[in-house]
Amino acid sequence: MKRIGMEKKIQLDWLDKLAFLYNDERDAKRIKEQMDGYLSDIIKGGESRRKHINVLMRIWVSVPEEDVSLRDQALQFLRKVKTEERLALHWGLCLLAYPLFRDVTTVIGRLLSLQDEITLAQVHKRIIESWGDRSSLNWAVQRLLRSLSLWGALKDTDVKGEYVAANKIVIENEELKLWLLECYLRCIDQRTITYQSLISAPALFPFDINVKLGELLTSDRFEVNRQGLDVDVVELR
Repeated sequence: MKRIGMEKKIQLDWLDKLAFLYNDERDAKRIKEQMDGYLSDIIKGGESRRKHINVLMRIWVSVPEEDVSLRDQALQFLRKVKTEERLALHWGLCLLAYPLFRDVTTVIGRLLSLQDEITLAQVHKRIIESWGDRSSLNWAVQRLLRSLSLWGALKDTDVKGEYVAANKIVIENEELKLWLLECYLRCIDQRTITYQSLISAPALFPFDINVKLGELLTSDRFEVNRQGLDVDVVELR
């Protein structure tokens, strides 16, 4: 059974706070203590606060060895990118940290490509097809959609449990675009992907990622091969 992991509602400023703390001080114990103080007036219960912090730590601090280099690159971007572009850093690391985040955002992106509004029920129905029908999963999906709304990736409507897409965030930093695409490629269960599928990946639905094929060809992150007459296939080096 797949582990849910990301089952708490997370605010964007909490992610920002943790990222900058870790950028300045790499002591995980000290960071947990500072986050505990930071959230003490927001999350009253000590056990609940601890669980929220653990979710945050998994994104920026307690990352698997294979993702450390991408996390370290994200730290280098922190003070370089625009405030609105910072969401891409959290998004990429969430894709790596939590398969549920990847699957939920993929479902949302696919639904939004077909219709203007999505509902919690629609997302949950599709998620249980691959994750199983668990009560804890229902809560996790609900909280994840609420988090995405708080982050500005989705917008609430007048109908409870219904959302529409927010305005896309244009990523102007060329290196950040490629970094986010690499995060996506590392989190999916396939080695190669077509160029068109990559730049229109449903899981990256909040972002306008205008990456030309030539940028991938000249990047040391990706390898591009032509299949047939007009299909370009991308893989990580």
